[in-house]
Amino acid sequence: MKNPERIEALFCCQYIALLCCCLIERDLRHAMRREQIDDLPLYPEHRACAQPTAARALELFAALARHHLTNHDDQHVQTFPPQLTALQQQLLRMLGLPANAYTA
Repeated sequence: MKNPERIEALFCCQYIALLCCCLIERDLRHAMRREQIDDLPLYPEHRACAQPTAARALELFAALARHHLTNHDDQHVQTFPPQLTALQQQLLRMLGLPANAYTA
């Protein structure tokens, strides 16, 4: 952070990240209006959220993981794709994203 170019690049990355979050929120809220959904159970204990944020929506996908089973020779045996919950599938559908982006 000693030269201005690095500082400028960091601000640019921050701006792009904030812009992406705003676009996710806008698309999700438009989809909720389009599908006449008043709220989504995004908060802990599945409490309702009338105006979801990008952070809440992305938090649902944070724990997804794909597991690869290998034998003692490090040869691939089987892959276990993540299992999406109904809420995760609904969010992906509302945002126009294919579910197989996470499961394939």
